Amino acid sequence: MANTDRFSRKARKRLEAQLGPDEQVLHSATVGPVGLVLTNRRLMLAPYVRGVDDEVNPQLSAIHNVAWRKGSLWSPGVLTIYTGSQTLTYDKVPNKQGESAAIAIRQAMAAQG
Repeated sequence: MANTDRFSRKARKRLEAQLGPDEQVLHSATVGPVGLVLTNRRLMLAPYVRGVDDEVNPQLSAIHNVAWRKGSLWSPGVLTIYTGSQTLTYDKVPNKQGESAAIAIRQAMAAQG
């Protein structure tokens, strides 16, 4: 159980690192095997990552890649972000595309305004 909590916490921290300049964290928690972050603009969910800490890339999208390779308890390799009426799903983004995926998330949020 301790490993699950530790990796869920890492997933939440990765989500929190992707906040926009005008976003505030309202709630951050672990729901089952999922890291959850609720902000004033969106709800973000990420599966916890199983594996060695050193293998977890700091980029948000690497969470799904590592989760997909290592296996996860819920929707392996998928990150879902809910923003208002829009649902953004990113599936199995390679580590090398981590920054571009994070930029795509920010642009989608800005477009929704």
